[in-house]
Amino acid sequence: MSNTALTPDTFTLDYTDPNFIENPYPTYKILREESPFFYYEGGNGWLATKYADVAMLLKDPRVTTSFNLWEHAPPTQSEEDMCDFDRLMNSSLMQLDRDAHLRIRKLAFSAFAPQIIQKSKPQITDLVESIFDELPNEKQFNFAESITHPVSIRTISYLLGVSPQDEAVFDRMAEAIMIGMNPMWSPEERARATAGVTDGLNMIRDLIEFRRKNPDGFFLSTLIQAEESGDSLSTWELQALVGILLAVGMVTASNGMNKLTWTLLEDPIKFNTVASDSSLFLPALLETFRLRFFSSLGFRRFALEDFILHGHRIKKGQMLYLCMGSALRDEAVFEDADAFKIDRDQSKNLCFGLGAHYCMGSNLAKLQGEVVFDTLTNRFPNVSLDRPPVFDIVTLHNNIKELWLNT
Repeated sequence: MSNTALTPDTFTLDYTDPNFIENPYPTYKILREESPFFYYEGGNGWLATKYADVAMLLKDPRVTTSFNLWEHAPPTQSEEDMCDFDRLMNSSLMQLDRDAHLRIRKLAFSAFAPQIIQKSKPQITDLVESIFDELPNEKQFNFAESITHPVSIRTISYLLGVSPQDEAVFDRMAEAIMIGMNPMWSPEERARATAGVTDGLNMIRDLIEFRRKNPDGFFLSTLIQAEESGDSLSTWELQALVGILLAVGMVTASNGMNKLTWTLLEDPIKFNTVASDSSLFLPALLETFRLRFFSSLGFRRFALEDFILHGHRIKKGQMLYLCMGSALRDEAVFEDADAFKIDRDQSKNLCFGLGAHYCMGSNLAKLQGEVVFDTLTNRFPNVSLDRPPVFDIVTLHNNIKELWLNT
């Protein structure tokens, strides 16, 4: 990467560079100051790095999440000719047009209500305790691999009624979805990456059919029974909701737990402060997401029409990157933006989205994080970092795959 004479014509950015994936923030700071909105040739889309632009575009009716409207999207296929991954994504909240997105959110919202999620706390607590019990070595362990990853997969498996022996199928499906959502893959690369989706979809479909016949009033049954003015979710819409919850929910929950633990343990005083006062957990989690947002390039949107932004003509079908990791460190909005402050006002924190695109699974991610943090601090009050974290660069998100702790 070169930052000399930074202009849209001379600036180069390799979004696959491990250094950028692990720490994009210095680059984003330069962009906010010198070229906050420009067309990034390497990513085939416009980069928006300032908070005001990102917040505006999150609500702008001139853009959509529908990948199929991208000017470089693969040709539209008939449903019969689509692979399972494409059928899944076509029915997912992340790629639907605005009206379809709002319809599904309205139908599905009841299953994500705080009371439904909170009802699971005793079972999730038992689940987390059992995962800590399985640690092969309590003196030193990889928190990301041994704790947060299995907590994420098992929590969602529990909510859906997946048996423990089938969790590996879910795990492969989640990874396939996260990799497959990268718009830069060739069709051949995407096909290889998403090969694990079909088995997961078959399992989800079987679970849906079982719960249709045997409702239990719990999460999946609530989704199935959701109805509004005679409308309900189709099997494919249910599969897509579960699939995206699985993939994105796992990333959000596990990454939040990993980064919170890493961030607090960098300053043991802050760690002990939060550990001794449960009311500080949520502010600390939100501040962690603000400071170390999980996506390197951010959210994607696609222009529904031509429009002008900052003197640039955005053409219908062009992609825009809403660089959330940059927006959440915008000094115009967050004073001392590169610092971690537990008492920071979080009213402008967009880490879980905004408006119609606010993350429905946020309550679940918060609950998992709270239970894991309480269990960690109760079991290992003297826990410390052993070494800097190692990041996963395969999915092009700055997710932690190794976080070694000493107890």
